[in-house]
Amino acid sequence: MRYLETSFLLGLIVKKPLVTYPFCEKLYEDIKAKRLSTGLSLLTIFEIVYTLQRREKWNRDKIITTLSKLIKELKPKILNVEDGETLQKVLSTWQKYKEEMFNDVLHYFVMKKHGISDIYSIDEHFDVFPDIKRVVGE
Repeated sequence: MRYLETSFLLGLIVKKPLVTYPFCEKLYEDIKAKRLSTGLSLLTIFEIVYTLQRREKWNRDKIITTLSKLIKELKPKILNVEDGETLQKVLSTWQKYKEEMFNDVLHYFVMKKHGISDIYSIDEHFDVFPDIKRVVGE
């Protein structure tokens, strides 16, 4: 299983940046065809909704329609962390990686909790974590 991070899905939805969109589109087709198994967290959905509302100025109905279609077609496994011990590790790791955003560290720990080492992401911030591999093209 590979982890779907926000930047990949946003790239697919808004078709930006153009340089990575073909990869996003190909990956989308592979996932729909069940050639790849993927998971994401509710944080991913939150980040997409927030970005579509704030940056892209999409209305609620357009967001709901788009995400509903995407989730129905991709059928990702919904992954989260559900214990205080892991959340404490997230906070201490966030302190260690001072340049990283909290949400990136949380995505990282969701992956670790579920034994996932590959992430589909356009976001280079994930390159600081030595035990995961960011996949941006295949």
